Amino acid sequence: MAELALSKAVTLRTRSAEAVTAAATTHAPTVETAVAKLMGAKAGEAARTLLTAAATTLTGAKNKLHSAEAAHVVELADDIPVRKERDEAVDEVRAIMVDMRRTLDAVAPRSYIQAIGLAGGTPEDPTLLRRQAVLVAGGLEREPVPPSRLPDYTFPAAATAKQLRLAAGRLEGALSGIARETKENQESLIKRDQVMDEFDTVFRTVANVTSTLLAAGGEEELARRVRPSSRRSGQTVEVAEGSGEETSGTPK
Repeated sequence: MAELALSKAVTLRTRSAEAVTAAATTHAPTVETAVAKLMGAKAGEAARTLLTAAATTLTGAKNKLHSAEAAHVVELADDIPVRKERDEAVDEVRAIMVDMRRTLDAVAPRSYIQAIGLAGGTPEDPTLLRRQAVLVAGGLEREPVPPSRLPDYTFPAAATAKQLRLAAGRLEGALSGIARETKENQESLIKRDQVMDEFDTVFRTVANVTSTLLAAGGEEELARRVRPSSRRSGQTVEVAEGSGEETSGTPK
């Protein structure tokens, strides 16, 4: 199975979360020792317990964010066959309309072409194309076929109308599928963004606690690197600086 391709927003949050949890886990003994010297053994033990709990909580928030991201990516992938079906249906309807227009231009008067609703160009928009196809099919069924300008040829209006209605029906079904998938995509994105907001809240708290305790343990430079960015939600200062986002753009 291919590895999930994370969005940039989730990738940067993941990198930040892993940096914070690694720092909290790796340096917990150092922090415990330093805090114990200053405030006693119980305080040192409490600091270590707090770092461990912080790392566990942040890892859980990160995993929840990954799950929401995965659900959104899967939902987006569902669009591919539906859009392919839509494009094929559009091509089918357009081909029927274009071929019919060429034939009628050669064999029928312009008044008939206008009467069946085929005057003007073929719409590019799939929804408008379907509407015109249904309109033209109705015109073919309604209007009497005029004598052909070509000898021994009669335009097959009834058969063409049937063919056009079937193709328009397939296009309508495909458009309904697109509308459904678009709605589901929006819903999955909203859910992902809600989980991301929850992650950002957890991250800010955990990163602040971790940074403070690391500084108390004498790890000032590491404390600075894992401090939460003031401009980029869900990111450490180091990750935001490395991505070029800490010193540019609007705070997010």
